[in-house]
Amino acid sequence: MKTNLFKTKTALHQLEHEVEAILLPLGYEVIALEPSLGLEGHKLILYIDFLNPSEQHISLEDCITANRAIDTFFENTDLISGSYTLEVSSPGIERPLRK
Repeated sequence: MKTNLFKTKTALHQLEHEVEAILLPLGYEVIALEPSLGLEGHKLILYIDFLNPSEQHISLEDCITANRAIDTFFENTDLISGSYTLEVSSPGIERPLRK
């Protein structure tokens, strides 16, 4: 049975802006927030990068830091309905140009 993860059509866009406001002070930018539906259920994938990447690359520690920073927001937001898994990741070396 397929259920909608978001309460409104603009919820994903709103989530992205809220997450960006939380992560900007930490030096991260939101590259994308993408929903997916797989066999295990709903997943939200958050791609982050440094505001000034230069020679830095997103590490596992950066993903953990970002996840911890947004955890409370995601647990308390009313923009999402139902269960999901949040995955924080680097956009990778061959990242698509989005910004």
